[in-house]
Amino acid sequence: MQELDVAKAELCALYLGLQSDAVISRERLSPTWSGFDDRSYVRTVFAMFEGVGYAIRQYILAQALSGRYQISAQERDLLNEKTFVLDGKGNIKTKESFLQFLPGFRLTINILGRCLGREMYVANAFGHHTYESFQNGIAIRNRVTHPKQTQEMMLSRDEIETVEKAENWFNSLLAELLGDAFTRHSDPLGANAV
Repeated sequence: MQELDVAKAELCALYLGLQSDAVISRERLSPTWSGFDDRSYVRTVFAMFEGVGYAIRQYILAQALSGRYQISAQERDLLNEKTFVLDGKGNIKTKESFLQFLPGFRLTINILGRCLGREMYVANAFGHHTYESFQNGIAIRNRVTHPKQTQEMMLSRDEIETVEKAENWFNSLLAELLGDAFTRHSDPLGANAV
């Protein structure tokens, strides 16, 4: 039970903290020039996406360990970001295997949606036109985080709007799914298992 509480508390605290950072950085954006504040906003939003995605994986794993969620061994290993290799003596070794952001995020949300019986909602969210902003935002984030030329540091108003749409899509998706998860699992373990 404690692992469930810790995973849920960590997810909530991380999401609220990173969401607050995103709001503060969005408020600092200038409508007339591009620079540090624009780049900071983009990096902050993607830090939220990545950090909260990781925390959701930990939440799913805790739910699965308690028996509330059913996940496969492969899903568990991927959510744990682990793989296994053999050493020269034939011993199995655990190796960290970090998920690529977009496939890892989709896997995480697909599993959460399935565990909640919300597969159709998740499919519709990933099929919605604003999901394209989420995908396009990744290229924007990568460019401003790892610029090779001066012009790659600058962001257009359209690019900022793309990241804002991505942030709104993410927050809407998680409000629905996490709201559902937390409502269903507010009862003691075993009282309302899914």
